[in-house]
Amino acid sequence: MPTDLSTIDLATINVAHEVIVASIRSKVCQWEQESSDLATDGKLSNAVMVKNWAFSADILATTVSTARCQLRRRVASITLAGRSPQPPAMAGGWAALPLGFGWRIIDARSDR
Repeated sequence: MPTDLSTIDLATINVAHEVIVASIRSKVCQWEQESSDLATDGKLSNAVMVKNWAFSADILATTVSTARCQLRRRVASITLAGRSPQPPAMAGGWAALPLGFGWRIIDARSDR
C-alpha cells in the first residue's frame, strides 16, 4: 500500500472493488450450486465442506467492501486535511465560512 494515500484515485478504487467483489460473489454462487448438487447426490460431507467455502468467500467479499470504505475514508480525510482551513476573503465584505463539506457565504458587514 502506498504511504502517500493522497495520490490514490478513488475512481480506480471503486472499479477495482467492483471487479474483486463480483469475482468473489461469482465463486460463492458456484460453490453454493456445487454444494446443492453434492447434497442431492447424497454426498453430504462434501456438500457441507463446499457450503463452508461459499460462506467463507461471502465473508471475504464483505471484508473487502469494509476495507474499501475504510480506505476511502482515509483518503478523503487526507485530501480534506490538505486543503486550506481558511477560506479566501471575498470582496465587498462578504466571507465564506466552512459548513460541513461545503461553504456558506455570509455578509460579514452585518452583525447577524
